[in-house]
Amino acid sequence: MGLLGGSLLKVARLRAGLTQRDLAERLALPQSSIARWESGARQPTIDNLVEAVRACGLDPVVSLFATDRSNDAFIWDLLDEAPAERLRRFVAAANETRPMVRHEAAQRAGRRTAPTIAAFDPLPVLRALHEGGVQFLLVGRLAEVVRGSPLVPQAEVAVCVESSEPNRARFRAVVQGLGATRWTEDDEQPEETPFQLRQFPRARRWWNDSLGGALASLDVPPGTDGFWDLIRQADQPDLDRELTVPVASHLDLIRIADASIDAADRSGLPTLVRALEFSQDYLPPEDRPLSVPEGLEGLFAEHGLTAS
Repeated sequence: MGLLGGSLLKVARLRAGLTQRDLAERLALPQSSIARWESGARQPTIDNLVEAVRACGLDPVVSLFATDRSNDAFIWDLLDEAPAERLRRFVAAANETRPMVRHEAAQRAGRRTAPTIAAFDPLPVLRALHEGGVQFLLVGRLAEVVRGSPLVPQAEVAVCVESSEPNRARFRAVVQGLGATRWTEDDEQPEETPFQLRQFPRARRWWNDSLGGALASLDVPPGTDGFWDLIRQADQPDLDRELTVPVASHLDLIRIADASIDAADRSGLPTLVRALEFSQDYLPPEDRPLSVPEGLEGLFAEHGLTAS
């Protein structure tokens, strides 16, 4: 399923680095028209949308795919929970699947077993960055699940860090305090998912055993102009007791995935878009359409149960 209407227009505008006024001038329209489209107060026609996206220097690609509803019930469950609970569920899933992932990686490397390491817990890393005065915001899989998207967990904290030298120095001090060192593919590190299969394969990464996972740092995520571009639409949900950190907005996470040339970055895009659709049109449990498993439509219909 693709991004449609005002959401697609906003992603295109932000990728082009344009304000609503800039885009309105290119289209010879009042700024209020762009604002109404992006807010959903009014839907642009297909012709309007194509023209607006092209004014951003991009071409909209229209394709038809079978709708994937396999994760719908899971997405609703996540949206019913607070961001901190979504994060806890994600971390638990990452730690449950970790032994299998590491065992398979060790076998590929010709080793019988992978060394045991600490459980993955992103909260100490996020707390250290927060208390160290680092200007950053959360991106990547952790940010996506905080926004309600059910994705395959990875034991990694990905952050976009403000690029001034004083802030870089604060970031380096936090990394040093965590006892982490730069992690490259050539290092003798515990077996993990290869970099090319991780989100942001070109990011800088740090690791130590006590972290239980990697810390990935990006200056400029795909499709963005970096920290100051993303922080404008970020908010700071509670992720733990007395811990709030900036998290990239749902739409910006879609912008990042959509702009990337790396398959690992784009892999979560359809589910991320589906979660945005549900979050924009949130329904309480009693008002939701019934989720019917594929192939069982006839059986459900016999009992008077249909999906809407």
